[in-house]
Amino acid sequence: MASWIQTYKGNKIDPFNLDPAQVDITDIAHALSMLCRYNGHVHTFYSVAQHACHVGQMVYRDMQDTRLAYIGLLHDMQEAYIVDFCRPLKKAFPNYMELEAKVAVEMYQIFGVDQAEYERTASTIKKYDNIALVTEASQLLNKSPIDNWVEAYPVEAEEETLIPLSPQEARALFLQLFSQYKGY
Repeated sequence: MASWIQTYKGNKIDPFNLDPAQVDITDIAHALSMLCRYNGHVHTFYSVAQHACHVGQMVYRDMQDTRLAYIGLLHDMQEAYIVDFCRPLKKAFPNYMELEAKVAVEMYQIFGVDQAEYERTASTIKKYDNIALVTEASQLLNKSPIDNWVEAYPVEAEEETLIPLSPQEARALFLQLFSQYKGY
Protein backbone atom coordinates (compact mmCIF):
# COMPACT_ATOMS: atom_id res chain seq x y z
CA MET A 1 0.00 0.00 0.00
CA ALA A 2 1.23 3.46 -0.85
CA SER A 3 2.06 5.63 2.12
CA TRP A 4 1.53 8.86 0.21
CA ILE A 5 -1.20 10.86 -1.47
CA GLN A 6 -0.93 12.51 -4.87
CA THR A 7 -1.59 16.23 -4.89
CA TYR A 8 -3.27 18.44 -7.46
CA LYS A 9 0.13 19.26 -9.02
CA GLY A 10 1.23 15.62 -8.92
CA ASN A 11 3.47 15.79 -5.86
CA LYS A 12 3.70 12.89 -3.42
CA ILE A 13 2.88 13.71 0.19
CA ASP A 14 3.45 11.22 2.99
CA PRO A 15 1.69 12.87 5.95
CA PHE A 16 3.74 10.76 8.37
CA ASN A 17 7.02 11.92 6.84
CA LEU A 18 6.71 15.25 5.04
CA ASP A 19 9.26 16.06 2.37
CA PRO A 20 9.55 19.87 2.23
CA ALA A 21 10.35 19.68 -1.48
CA GLN A 22 6.91 18.17 -2.12
CA VAL A 23 4.92 20.69 -0.05
CA ASP A 24 3.56 23.36 -2.40
CA ILE A 25 1.41 26.38 -1.58
CA THR A 26 -0.53 26.02 -4.84
CA ASP A 27 -1.47 22.45 -3.90
CA ILE A 28 -2.53 23.66 -0.47
CA ALA A 29 -4.63 26.54 -1.85
CA HIS A 30 -6.27 24.26 -4.40
CA ALA A 31 -7.11 21.49 -1.93
CA LEU A 32 -8.45 23.89 0.71
CA SER A 33 -10.58 25.65 -1.92
CA MET A 34 -12.24 22.32 -2.73
CA LEU A 35 -13.04 21.40 0.91
CA CYS A 36 -16.34 22.60 2.32
CA ARG A 37 -16.63 23.87 5.88
CA TYR A 38 -18.96 22.28 8.47
CA ASN A 39 -18.74 18.85 6.81
CA GLY A 40 -20.84 20.31 3.99
CA HIS A 41 -23.84 21.10 6.22
CA VAL A 42 -24.16 24.62 4.82
CA HIS A 43 -26.81 26.09 2.57
CA THR A 44 -24.14 27.16 0.08
CA PHE A 45 -20.58 26.02 -0.52
CA TYR A 46 -18.01 27.77 1.67
CA SER A 47 -14.45 26.53 1.47
CA VAL A 48 -11.75 26.01 4.04
CA ALA A 49 -9.58 28.28 1.86
CA GLN A 50 -12.08 31.12 2.22
CA HIS A 51 -12.30 30.47 5.96
CA ALA A 52 -8.48 30.68 6.19
CA CYS A 53 -8.56 33.96 4.27
CA HIS A 54 -11.28 35.25 6.61
CA VAL A 55 -9.11 34.47 9.64
CA GLY A 56 -6.00 36.07 8.12
CA GLN A 57 -7.93 39.17 7.07
CA MET A 58 -9.52 39.63 10.52
CA VAL A 59 -6.13 39.30 12.19
CA TYR A 60 -4.63 41.88 9.85
CA ARG A 61 -7.59 44.25 10.18
CA ASP A 62 -7.55 44.18 13.99
CA MET A 63 -3.84 43.89 14.72
CA GLN A 64 -2.13 45.38 11.64
CA ASP A 65 0.41 42.56 11.96
CA THR A 66 1.28 41.00 8.62
CA ARG A 67 3.30 38.19 10.21
CA LEU A 68 0.40 37.19 12.47
CA ALA A 69 -2.02 37.44 9.52
CA TYR A 70 0.30 35.07 7.60
CA ILE A 71 0.18 32.57 10.45
CA GLY A 72 -3.61 32.95 10.61
CA LEU A 73 -3.99 32.38 6.89
CA LEU A 74 -2.03 29.13 7.18
CA HIS A 75 -3.78 27.84 10.32
CA ASP A 76 -5.69 25.03 8.55
CA MET A 77 -3.13 24.21 5.83
CA GLN A 78 -2.60 20.66 7.14
CA GLU A 79 -6.16 19.89 6.01
CA ALA A 80 -4.81 19.88 2.45
CA TYR A 81 -2.92 16.68 3.27
CA ILE A 82 -4.88 15.06 6.10
CA VAL A 83 -8.63 15.02 6.26
CA ASP A 84 -10.18 17.15 8.99
CA PHE A 85 -12.61 15.88 11.60
CA CYS A 86 -15.29 18.06 13.14
CA ARG A 87 -14.26 19.34 16.57
CA PRO A 88 -16.41 16.93 18.65
CA LEU A 89 -15.04 13.92 16.77
CA LYS A 90 -11.40 14.95 17.13
CA LYS A 91 -11.58 14.42 20.87
CA ALA A 92 -12.38 10.73 20.30
CA PHE A 93 -9.22 10.25 18.23
CA PRO A 94 -6.19 11.43 20.20
CA ASN A 95 -3.78 9.80 17.72
CA TYR A 96 -5.33 11.88 14.95
CA MET A 97 -4.96 15.04 17.03
CA GLU A 98 -1.28 14.23 17.55
CA LEU A 99 -0.77 13.69 13.81
CA GLU A 100 -2.64 16.89 12.98
CA ALA A 101 -0.48 18.90 15.40
CA LYS A 102 2.73 17.28 14.11
CA VAL A 103 1.85 17.97 10.46
CA ALA A 104 0.83 21.55 11.27
CA VAL A 105 4.13 22.25 13.05
CA GLU A 106 6.13 20.70 10.19
CA MET A 107 4.21 22.66 7.57
CA TYR A 108 4.60 25.92 9.46
CA GLN A 109 8.35 25.25 9.61
CA ILE A 110 8.39 24.68 5.85
CA PHE A 111 6.76 28.10 5.44
CA GLY A 112 9.16 29.86 7.82
CA VAL A 113 7.31 29.71 11.15
CA ASP A 114 9.21 27.86 13.87
CA GLN A 115 7.52 25.88 16.62
CA ALA A 116 8.12 28.52 19.29
CA GLU A 117 6.41 31.22 17.20
CA TYR A 118 3.60 28.80 16.30
CA GLU A 119 3.00 28.06 19.99
CA ARG A 120 3.33 31.71 21.03
CA THR A 121 0.67 32.83 18.53
CA ALA A 122 -1.69 29.85 18.85
CA SER A 123 -4.12 31.43 21.33
CA THR A 124 -4.52 34.57 19.20
CA ILE A 125 -5.10 32.53 16.06
CA LYS A 126 -7.59 30.27 17.89
CA LYS A 127 -9.51 33.36 19.05
CA TYR A 128 -9.90 34.55 15.45
CA ASP A 129 -10.65 31.00 14.26
CA ASN A 130 -13.51 30.89 16.78
CA ILE A 131 -14.81 34.30 15.69
CA ALA A 132 -14.83 33.02 12.11
CA LEU A 133 -16.52 29.79 13.23
CA VAL A 134 -19.39 31.59 14.96
CA THR A 135 -19.72 34.20 12.19
CA GLU A 136 -19.78 31.58 9.44
CA ALA A 137 -22.18 29.34 11.34
CA SER A 138 -24.60 32.21 11.90
CA GLN A 139 -24.73 32.91 8.17
CA LEU A 140 -24.12 29.56 6.49
CA LEU A 141 -26.02 27.03 8.53
CA ASN A 142 -29.79 26.76 8.18
CA LYS A 143 -30.31 28.02 11.72
CA SER A 144 -28.55 30.74 13.67
CA PRO A 145 -25.72 29.48 15.83
CA ILE A 146 -27.01 26.89 18.23
CA ASP A 147 -27.00 28.27 21.76
CA ASN A 148 -24.27 25.92 22.94
CA TRP A 149 -21.93 27.22 20.21
CA VAL A 150 -22.01 30.61 21.87
CA GLU A 151 -21.33 28.97 25.25
CA ALA A 152 -18.55 26.79 23.84
CA TYR A 153 -16.94 29.58 21.84
CA PRO A 154 -17.51 32.77 23.87
CA VAL A 155 -16.85 35.22 21.07
CA GLU A 156 -19.10 37.58 19.17
CA ALA A 157 -20.00 36.94 15.55
CA GLU A 158 -18.94 39.65 13.12
CA GLU A 159 -21.71 41.70 11.58
CA GLU A 160 -20.30 41.82 8.05
CA THR A 161 -22.13 39.67 5.52
CA LEU A 162 -20.07 36.81 4.13
CA ILE A 163 -20.11 36.34 0.39
CA PRO A 164 -19.20 32.73 -0.39
CA LEU A 165 -16.61 32.44 -3.13
CA SER A 166 -16.31 29.76 -5.77
CA PRO A 167 -13.42 27.35 -5.30
CA GLN A 168 -11.49 29.19 -8.02
CA GLU A 169 -12.06 32.57 -6.36
CA ALA A 170 -11.13 31.25 -2.91
CA ARG A 171 -7.96 29.66 -4.29
CA ALA A 172 -6.95 32.91 -5.98
CA LEU A 173 -7.63 34.96 -2.85
CA PHE A 174 -5.68 32.51 -0.68
CA LEU A 175 -2.66 32.73 -3.00
CA GLN A 176 -2.94 36.54 -3.21
CA LEU A 177 -3.00 36.88 0.59
CA PHE A 178 -0.18 34.36 0.92
CA SER A 179 2.00 36.51 -1.36
CA GLN A 180 0.95 39.71 0.40
CA TYR A 181 1.48 38.42 3.95
CA LYS A 182 4.59 36.39 3.18
CA GLY A 183 6.49 39.59 2.52
CA TYR A 184 5.92 40.66 6.13
